Amino acid sequence: MKISFNNESLKQWIDRDTLFFNNEEIKYNNLVIPINEIIDFNISMCSVLYEITLLRVFLNYYIDIDVRTDYDVYSFQILNNSQVVKMFDYLQKKQIRLNDRYGLIELYRTKDPVALNKYLDINFKKWAKKR
Repeated sequence: MKISFNNESLKQWIDRDTLFFNNEEIKYNNLVIPINEIIDFNISMCSVLYEITLLRVFLNYYIDIDVRTDYDVYSFQILNNSQVVKMFDYLQKKQIRLNDRYGLIELYRTKDPVALNKYLDINFKKWAKKR
């Protein structure tokens, strides 16, 4: 899933659904989550292994977010791209409590994409075992 801010239309990743972070709501298709109803966000990560050829595979990482409200928990899997830092900024600006047990916010803010991917390649398996 890709993310967008303030109903911005994105031309890249057209094969992906969009999760919109608007001024006072988070919207996905017909689901609208008002910001003032959000208790917290749980931030974690998952990976998907893609087979490119018989002898080559590619590991892709995604940010998992669980949006907790008084009445439900909504789970989304976000593409691992530069928009992720903007999402963290948005959530912090809205003063939403973020539960980030792996320190992903700091990693995304301090590492360039290549260094981040190398770090994830080294550490992700350890994190997955702790779940």
